[in-house]
Amino acid sequence: MHDNGGGNSRKKELDDFWNIDMIVPKRKTQKPAPRRSTETVEITVSSVLESLTDDKVFKSEKLSGGEGGVIKKYISENTPQPEPLYSYSLQNSLVHNVRVYKKPSNYAYYENFYRDALKYLNEKSDKAERAPFFSYVPQYDQLNPAQLAYYLYFREQARSGNYIDADYSYIMLYIYEILNLGDKMDLSFGQSQLCGLWNAYREKHGAIGRQLSDWMCEYSLINRLPPPSDIEIRNIPRECVYKEYLLVNRGVGYDYYAEALLAFSSAYDFRRSKFATGERSAVFEKYIPAALSACIAHLSTSGGVLSGVGFNDSTISRDAYIGALCSHRAKYKIELDYCSFSRTNDLRYLVGDIVKYSENKIRAYFGIKSRLSCYSLDSDIRELLDNFFDTHLVKRSRPARKEKREEYDALYELPTKPLSLSDASRIEEESWETTRSLVEAFDEEESDAEQDSVPSTENSIAEETVAPASEEDDGLLNALGELLPFVLAVYRGDGAAQRKFAQERGRMSDSIVDSINEISADTIGDILIEDDGGAYRIVEDYEFYFEASED
Repeated sequence: MHDNGGGNSRKKELDDFWNIDMIVPKRKTQKPAPRRSTETVEITVSSVLESLTDDKVFKSEKLSGGEGGVIKKYISENTPQPEPLYSYSLQNSLVHNVRVYKKPSNYAYYENFYRDALKYLNEKSDKAERAPFFSYVPQYDQLNPAQLAYYLYFREQARSGNYIDADYSYIMLYIYEILNLGDKMDLSFGQSQLCGLWNAYREKHGAIGRQLSDWMCEYSLINRLPPPSDIEIRNIPRECVYKEYLLVNRGVGYDYYAEALLAFSSAYDFRRSKFATGERSAVFEKYIPAALSACIAHLSTSGGVLSGVGFNDSTISRDAYIGALCSHRAKYKIELDYCSFSRTNDLRYLVGDIVKYSENKIRAYFGIKSRLSCYSLDSDIRELLDNFFDTHLVKRSRPARKEKREEYDALYELPTKPLSLSDASRIEEESWETTRSLVEAFDEEESDAEQDSVPSTENSIAEETVAPASEEDDGLLNALGELLPFVLAVYRGDGAAQRKFAQERGRMSDSIVDSINEISADTIGDILIEDDGGAYRIVEDYEFYFEASED
């Protein structure tokens, strides 16, 4: 039988036409990549280590490398660190030591700006028409002739202390000029100009308020100038890095530091209290900072401001003029050792509670019954504040109670007339006559009652017995229980005994008074103790309870 091979081949081609696997390209099989090791790889350089003496100390630093692992590089801690360009100490400041380093740099950015600043340093301009100017990084070569004339006019006005209205970019250009020129201009004058620009434009331009507060401090630190003196504590932004540097005590005592703590280190702002308004605000402003100053003095007895709180110095290291146009000539690094009180949470809560406790005293002085809660004050601080306000806030006299007079009271008033013996005799005779008439009438009623008092055997009524009157109930005194000594101290006006009673039980006097008033409200339906302008007193209507109870 003849095998038609050509026919079979043709048939196979037709069948393969419908086989999609013949059309799609063949996939290449890929072997999975080997799993990388995540273990630490120790690299030992024996030749290097053996060449070093045994007194070298090494530390390991983890670096990425190897097959997905970690390489430990050994770095000698004795590697010499760069020496500061200069270092110095500050007197009467929270900043104790300053170190300034020159930043090495090979770039030549902004050299043209530096040369232009020197070129225009002493140029002046008469009054020029205002020319709008905007630039993210303002420079001299961006100014057209009209803008340059107005800039020189604006700068001359600022140098004279007249800070006219100017575009933000003009102000920033002048700031960059002062920062970059450094000692090419009078340094003290440059500092005063930076402070003047900050005071004049910080509210209108928020970026100037935030950035320039740091730059003017760095300008002063680099050039070894004293902190600027015309900066108000309340105006220093909280985000300023160098707050402690700006806080220099130029006065006597601790009042200056009290203002600083209120500005930066208090968890409560009394100036936002709803009660610190109107005439009361003057009392708040006068006595709360003074009370805080007394507490600072108490916590600074062992030497140094707030030394009793147990602060340790902190160190900050920062490149100067971050975010400013700055040539390599003005690139510095600053290190400060300082008392970082504005970043300590424990101090914030302590100062906040001192302020709250002081406000409670002032609220009591004005007769305001609501109180703020205080948690972190020990008995020494509480006693100090109690004595402070007892001394400085004179107890307000309680206004006399005016009895309400009804209209019908006038009917019972005795007429005013001169004394007359004849009238007195007549009144006496009339009274005796009235007495005799009443006696006779009562005698007749009693005789009639005796005749009608014979009881019948059929309709007898049991007589009611009346219990004799009992002595006055002393339920309030019994209900007060262990709180009675505190109530008696209030009755005597003994503030020291009240504070001692509260301290022994670890409670606030206000809390004890609330408990007493709750008991009295349940017992007699009214409060027993009220606030009398900074001191407690028994409500006048209930003083009789304690007239014979002190024994």
